[in-house]
Amino acid sequence: MKDINIKKLLRVIWIFAILTMVLIPSFVPIVELIDPENIVQTMLLGLFTIGILIMGIISVALLIAISHRLSQKQKNPFIIILIVSGILSIVSFLVPLEELGGEILYLAIGMGTVGIFLLSTIYVLTCYLYFFNNIFLGLFAGIMSGFVLNRFGVEFGGFITGLCLFLSFYGFIYLAIKSSKKSKENKQFTRLISVFSYVNSFIFLLLFFKFSSYQPAFTKSLDAIGVIVFLLATIALFISMPFSNFIDWLRSQRQTFYKVILLPFVFFLLVFSLRFLLPEATYRKIFFIEYSRTEKVHFWMEDYESEID
Repeated sequence: MKDINIKKLLRVIWIFAILTMVLIPSFVPIVELIDPENIVQTMLLGLFTIGILIMGIISVALLIAISHRLSQKQKNPFIIILIVSGILSIVSFLVPLEELGGEILYLAIGMGTVGIFLLSTIYVLTCYLYFFNNIFLGLFAGIMSGFVLNRFGVEFGGFITGLCLFLSFYGFIYLAIKSSKKSKENKQFTRLISVFSYVNSFIFLLLFFKFSSYQPAFTKSLDAIGVIVFLLATIALFISMPFSNFIDWLRSQRQTFYKVILLPFVFFLLVFSLRFLLPEATYRKIFFIEYSRTEKVHFWMEDYESEID
């Protein structure tokens, strides 16, 4: 009976997932066809967008519910879609516009492949969320790699950083809920992991908005909120540790604490301390790609080739 339920739910997941993946590329031509001054068309576009979002959320929520019961064979299609969409996303960025027949088609293909890649990345992570303790090490390495690429002016670096920050937020939300439901393990340990996983998810979400912003000069409010939350959480961690019975923790529990609590806190300390200790220009050159360019671009006024001879 359980196997039948899993198969049925997996079919429902694939129905919503395929619908979401098919509708994502159609978003660009629809936006081009509607009249922004037409309220009815604008409302329909909003409903269309919300519909895509709801179908994606439903498919992910159902996948979370059965992820620990899926076999590797049932997970493989998500991995295949991830690999294929990743390759197509790279190709869509490299192929010139004229070879695809126009800018609208290019944007539809590019947005579609990138959207499918992002969605399939979330699906694959969802399938292995119960390994998030170890997966986060890979996400952390991705965040640091993105910063390095950003520093050298590689535009893909910002995409990697933003993706890994968002996936970290998603993973810590799952870990917080999962830890709060455990009762067989050390209650003090699970409570500690749950509470500070919520804190980590919130700060990672702030950092996602901060480093995904097109106007980095206007992220000071996010920095202030993040610093306040981080300082309060650090104080709470120092106060709670003596009462957590740390000495009696299992080795696996200590490793989990180091990976999902201590490592993120060290990362937050690094990011926020550099924000306030380094000069503004130096800080922006390290973390924001537009400040790593030798030639400044103001108000998105990029150079373009004129078709007039």
